[in-house]
Amino acid sequence: MDALEVMMHKERTYPLFQPIFVAGKHEVVGYEVLPRLRIEEHEYDLTDFFYDSLVPEEYRLEIDRYIRKQALEIQKTRAHMWLFYNINPSLYDGSPGDRLISELAEESTEMILSISLSDETVKWYTLRHFVQFLQNSQIRVAMKETKNAKITMMDIVQVKPDIIKIDIGDVERENVNVHRELLHTFSIAAGKIGASLLFQNIKGFQQLSDAWRQGALYLQGDYLALPHPTMIDNNQEKLVKNFRSFLNYEREKKRASLQFSRFLSERMKKLISGRVVHMDSDTLAQYVGRSLQDICFRVYICDGEGFQLSGNAVKHQSDQWEIYEENRRQNWSWRPFFLENIVQMHVDGGGILSELYMDLHRHEQIRTYSYPAGDGRYIFVDIPFSYLYERDFLG
Repeated sequence: MDALEVMMHKERTYPLFQPIFVAGKHEVVGYEVLPRLRIEEHEYDLTDFFYDSLVPEEYRLEIDRYIRKQALEIQKTRAHMWLFYNINPSLYDGSPGDRLISELAEESTEMILSISLSDETVKWYTLRHFVQFLQNSQIRVAMKETKNAKITMMDIVQVKPDIIKIDIGDVERENVNVHRELLHTFSIAAGKIGASLLFQNIKGFQQLSDAWRQGALYLQGDYLALPHPTMIDNNQEKLVKNFRSFLNYEREKKRASLQFSRFLSERMKKLISGRVVHMDSDTLAQYVGRSLQDICFRVYICDGEGFQLSGNAVKHQSDQWEIYEENRRQNWSWRPFFLENIVQMHVDGGGILSELYMDLHRHEQIRTYSYPAGDGRYIFVDIPFSYLYERDFLG
């Protein structure tokens, strides 16, 4: 929209409020302020207006302040609620930032400032001093990821925000499984620096489920509540119902995994006994593979330091097993949880079933069952997704 047209209709700009829910209590904890302009029957989203470098800064600051004052006035009716307010940090360098801090101090309100990159601010690390300035003024800061400005682990470490806002809508637009792994990485990184995760743009049941599984403290999106001119408080029952469904599903998954792990353990005990001590590692891998060929497609043997002692015993479509040499002497200790699992198997004497993960060779999700051979060697049995998919709660 033309900047002059926005300025001419300044009195028709206003905020909408989209509720943000806190996962622990299943209730609204605050609202994101969304800038709008209405001309006749048309409502316009003004978000891009504030990030358009062709629009004079004084125009953008004037409209931003006008909408913010309206939001703060409405917020007085719900004084215990937070406001998540989006700002273009490039507009608040120097004296505009000082005025913003003074205004918020006078209001004595809980406002969380959400920042994201723009054409004027293209690198996150350039904002770390601005973020520290806000935090030193007792204002919490949220880092907002956008489609064109992703957040990396280094960005999080350098900026150290209080909240990380992730657009979970990207899960539907990109490789779903890879994106979920990235979400998990964000969850770990946030925990390391003491930040909370806010998953926004939740538009359906599956996206809410993904957010819940990744440890989101805050949840937002049209699936939970639409933006509204007033601060509505609803959908607590919907959230509780969905979370109960997630819990039931996860409980069944855990139960199925434990039962499957016990089943594999019993079969491995019958296979191993004392007969494998005199087998070389290639023979052992092929022996286990042929004995479990109804379940697995690949078997290999490692020592306690993570070095692969055997080649990969791989099943062909004809049910013939062949040894492939490419990973012999490969060390797998760099894998997450690998050494932890080795130690656990050594201490407990039992097997471990992994979660689903992406196999680099097959480009599909698999699970691995690992089991101690009892002579310092460890057996790794790779199970294809086709087998897991046919069994409830394993795939």
